[in-house]
Amino acid sequence: MPQYHYGIGVATPVTNLESLGTPVNPPRGTFAEWSVVRERGDGSTVGHGYPQVTWHFDYLTQAMVNQLRTFCPGKSAAIYIQTRLSSAGTWDEYSCIMHWPDDIASIRTGPSIYENVDILFTKLVVAP
Repeated sequence: MPQYHYGIGVATPVTNLESLGTPVNPPRGTFAEWSVVRERGDGSTVGHGYPQVTWHFDYLTQAMVNQLRTFCPGKSAAIYIQTRLSSAGTWDEYSCIMHWPDDIASIRTGPSIYENVDILFTKLVVAP
């Protein structure tokens, strides 16, 4: 039985990462309510744009990387995820754009282990 609520899919409802054909370790998600921060003339800051989230995986095996690549075979892809909202401590499903890391080969530490993998999801919109 899955311990976390992180999910991914090409449609809703999404599949829990721990329940995929090749189970994937749950990440630590870092949710941001905006994608751009600007400084105002008075020194305060304001956030603009869609929410975004980064999923950080301590490690992924080659099989787990291959499983995640089925959702994003290129540099980016439109998908759905379920992720944790950091400030509220709740979970929600979103349509979003998944961005594959540029440096995946450089973080391979063995023949089939990748460490400290960050996957960015942008343009989060609550799924219907």
